[in-house]
Amino acid sequence: MNSSDCLESPRVLIDEIISLLSEHSTLIETHANEFFIDALLEKVPEELRHEIELLSDEQLIPLAAADGSHLPTECVALRHLCDRIAAASAVHNRHAIVPACFSDSSEVPCYSELGMSDKKRHEVTSLLHLAGSMHQNLNFDSVLDVGTGKGYLGVSLAEALQLPVCGVDSDPKRCQAAERRTKSAKAECTFSTVAAPFGTFTTHDDLTGRVLITALHACGELSPSVLRFFLDNPACQGLLLTGCCYNLLDSFPLSETVGRKTSGSLSRTARMLACQSPLRRQLPAESLFFRAVLQTLAHAKQTPVTKRLKGLHSRCLDDYIAEASRRLNVGFDLEAIQPWKDKQAVFYRLLQLRNAFAPLIETLVQMDWLCFLRERGVRAQLIQVFDPVVSPRCFVIAAWKARDLKEIVK
Repeated sequence: MNSSDCLESPRVLIDEIISLLSEHSTLIETHANEFFIDALLEKVPEELRHEIELLSDEQLIPLAAADGSHLPTECVALRHLCDRIAAASAVHNRHAIVPACFSDSSEVPCYSELGMSDKKRHEVTSLLHLAGSMHQNLNFDSVLDVGTGKGYLGVSLAEALQLPVCGVDSDPKRCQAAERRTKSAKAECTFSTVAAPFGTFTTHDDLTGRVLITALHACGELSPSVLRFFLDNPACQGLLLTGCCYNLLDSFPLSETVGRKTSGSLSRTARMLACQSPLRRQLPAESLFFRAVLQTLAHAKQTPVTKRLKGLHSRCLDDYIAEASRRLNVGFDLEAIQPWKDKQAVFYRLLQLRNAFAPLIETLVQMDWLCFLRERGVRAQLIQVFDPVVSPRCFVIAAWKARDLKEIVK
């Protein structure tokens, strides 16, 4: 298959995503704090505006997950929109390939689970399956674990694959914790760390021969840096990359395929939306509504909310605004709060409708990375590795150079 053929499917998907994002750009580009200031409800298409007002609180949960099957039959426009979002989103329709090794009951090779949360154990176990399958096919000589943190994945890879692993992390304390972790290993392993920003990393003595790069939830701009490093270094023959914190991305788009189809970079507001977890199916926190009302009151006074309000929690709007007033040293008229209390239901409906677009934006970023690799002759797949409820950033970019990889994916 030539590069033109292998890019054709992502292009169709990208076209539909961009079309949906363009049609609903006002909703997507409006931050939740600005819903009332920008009179967002009045800008939502009339059919959608009418139908979201028909929904009960319970029906808002499947709406955020773009699950139209649980919406009332009279919500024709909403159901159609959910169907379009689901069809264009990798997490809904499995555009991603599921590794064949997940379909069997083989055990993961022995590794230390000491100190891992259930979420981390799920992620490490799943990636060990995939890394082991890639290693059987590509025969790596060493592993570079980028953003190694406390070494949960890196040390586990060293144990399971019996390859030397070098972990890179910008935090020296995390690197020290990762090296201490080797003492709890259940098998002899070679694991070392480099405490440095990845942008300054070149190589390490433990990295020999054919190198596999792993990066579990590489934050923000670290993901594009890993992609470029993989492409620029001939010794790097395999890649397993999971991104996160898309709001911290500076490089978008990377690929010519997406660049030609978008008028510019995704805004930070849109990229923050991609970090949401709608498939966890829960109602939004009440504090989001409180914060939007505070922003509206401050806007009316032409007072910017410049201070962070971390740790400000309250069970009622009045107390929230009173405490915010004290922290910000701004006098808000508590009587002015009363009319906003009736708008809480509308706020939640707008928020859940907006959240339904989150997987689309994440899919667009992932398709950009996939095309970026394929445009340069690298074989790459988008693979759903984690349970999206347990670990919402559940996709891995799996890439390899030159050799065939027949047994990794079915």
